[in-house]
Amino acid sequence: MRGDDTHRQQKGGWIALAAIVALAACLRFWQLDAIPPGYHYDEAFEGLEAWKLLTQPGYHPIFFHGNFGVEPLFIYLTALAFRLFGAGPTTQRAVAALLGTLTVPALYGLARELRQADRRLSRAFPLLSAAALAVLYWHLHFSRLGIEPVWVPLLLVLAFWALWRGLRTGHLWPFAAAGLCLGLGSYAYPAGRLLPLLAIAFVAWLLLVERARLRSRWRGLALTLLVGLLVLAPLAVHFWRYPQLLTLRTSQVAVTGEGRGSLLENVWHTLGLWSVAGDADPRNNLPGRPALDGFIAVPFYLGLAVACWRIFAPPVRDEWPNGNPQSAIRNPQWAPRAVWGFVLLAAVVMLVPTLLSEYAPHFRRALGATPAAALLIGLGFSALLSWGQGRRVPKDGTASLRGLVASLPHCLGALVPWCLVASLLLGSAFITTRDYLGRWAASPDLYYAFDVGLWEIAQYVNGLPAEELVYVTPRPATHTTLAFAWREGQRTRHFDGRHAFVVPANAPLSGRPATYVVIGHEDFRGALLLRELYPQAQRVREFRDGDGRLYAEAFRIVNIGETARVVQRQRPAVWDGIRLIGYDLNAAAYRPGDIVYLQLWWACDAPVARDWKVFTHLLGPPRADGSPLWAGQDAEPGQGSVPTSTWQPGEVILDEYQLRLPQETPPGEYWLEIGLYEGAGGQRAPVRVSPPDDPHAPPDRWLEADHVILGAVSVVGG
Repeated sequence: MRGDDTHRQQKGGWIALAAIVALAACLRFWQLDAIPPGYHYDEAFEGLEAWKLLTQPGYHPIFFHGNFGVEPLFIYLTALAFRLFGAGPTTQRAVAALLGTLTVPALYGLARELRQADRRLSRAFPLLSAAALAVLYWHLHFSRLGIEPVWVPLLLVLAFWALWRGLRTGHLWPFAAAGLCLGLGSYAYPAGRLLPLLAIAFVAWLLLVERARLRSRWRGLALTLLVGLLVLAPLAVHFWRYPQLLTLRTSQVAVTGEGRGSLLENVWHTLGLWSVAGDADPRNNLPGRPALDGFIAVPFYLGLAVACWRIFAPPVRDEWPNGNPQSAIRNPQWAPRAVWGFVLLAAVVMLVPTLLSEYAPHFRRALGATPAAALLIGLGFSALLSWGQGRRVPKDGTASLRGLVASLPHCLGALVPWCLVASLLLGSAFITTRDYLGRWAASPDLYYAFDVGLWEIAQYVNGLPAEELVYVTPRPATHTTLAFAWREGQRTRHFDGRHAFVVPANAPLSGRPATYVVIGHEDFRGALLLRELYPQAQRVREFRDGDGRLYAEAFRIVNIGETARVVQRQRPAVWDGIRLIGYDLNAAAYRPGDIVYLQLWWACDAPVARDWKVFTHLLGPPRADGSPLWAGQDAEPGQGSVPTSTWQPGEVILDEYQLRLPQETPPGEYWLEIGLYEGAGGQRAPVRVSPPDDPHAPPDRWLEADHVILGAVSVVGG
């Protein structure tokens, strides 16, 4: 009969676990195609690298050097998902959702192992810990982002589940599995490098409280070390060859730099992340929301108190195995100090990244602390359930009314703790669902936090006819969000409308319509310049942010023709493939302290192989040091946004430079000088230029030089 009860309990436990995992999966996969919106730069970088793994033969790096260095594990798994289900943000985020969901049953397994070591825990402890992680907002949030931090909780739970199992059973395979997971931590995320340190701290703790037990497990621990080193070796060799990569990303979290908070302040903010104020970045959290809601905070703090009590309080005589205090350390069924010392170590060690973070608390960097938090919550729930222990219905063999009335207090006493635990879990699940799928998902901050505007622009451009000429300002097509959307072929031209403008090649003859997408949120001049050049341009699409403010506009020109605005001062000059048409100035005369806005009109006559820099000089009477140079600016065309190697034959590029006059500039006549040179060696490019006094001279009278004198600029007294 007892065997039937045990079987029913086990069956009920598996059903309950399946329900918890189903809840975790529902929270993590629900509306994953829409929440979060857009496709953030970091996600797009990893998605783009995953795409390259599939499409570029021989491309299989062990560490990705871009974006300050990214570990490979998540990217390779994303590449596999892309191959199976197609490339896209939803597929990539589904990888994270799957990893986050799997962490829930994995934590159940770890909690079962911990219960084997601390028999005072209730049978429901593993289920309650898993349920806490399933509804924990902090873990849910990063289970829906297509980036790698979600690996860390899973690897931590798997590694220490295997380690605890090996310590309990003595089998060698769990120790090998623990070494595998610990080694993989460094391939997952910078915080994953702390997993081996956590393992070392754990073994040191066991030497204090479970030394006798470790003596018979040294072979297994040695195997863990060996496997971990073998797994880590390829990445360690890579870091040995490129040592700067080891700290390329972690250098961002230091708190010692100028203007950053002190370590003491970070400790205070980290302690407050649980219930005072959480991460303020909308990409990582509902800004300011603590890690714990009011419902789940109760069992967390209760569990923290119980854990500390079980570590530091002496064992009660009744709890000593066989009544012998010395056997409390040797007996493998009695190790609460080892259990809760490990849990608190895990919490402290995995909070180190946010302790050192420039913006503490930083939930993404400290995500590895979520399993420890869930275990403490599970312990708190177990403590609440202990109130109902011993309150069983009396079995007096009677079914009389008196017997039913007498059993009622016992029934209520047993049910109240369960009702309380269920209410807290359901309340937390409701708050998490409301805060994430409701409040956070509706936040207007997400528009910028997740590059929604750029993703919408990319999808809009993808929907344009194939023959359409497309220009985007000021974001380059190399921005990962745009690059991923256009990964199968870039069909856009980029320029920064604050400094340049590109007129289509052979515009009057091609007959091809052109669409200009101006991100007005960043480029305040592009739309104005476009309307100056093409008054007939029609606005065909608006992109508005979460608050309804204009983010970008798309303008379409059906009949491009000549520009309405033409060059003011002609000054023909020819380099190899490049022709200067003339230039414009914003004023007839200037005063000291003014800015000379010089706009150069370039034309591309043939492909240009080099990326030339443009120098612009304002020359006048010798200064105190003997130099005639009073102002100048050197840059690639469009302040680097339109390199000469990207120019297409027939295009016209309007290119602006700003020369600020010093306050001590004396009145008089100054001369504008320009030219091209290579950025590396400074060698000026040869140019053929018309005589200064005859800009309309035929080419056979042009001069050979390495610079062009454009014309005079007048400076009047202040």
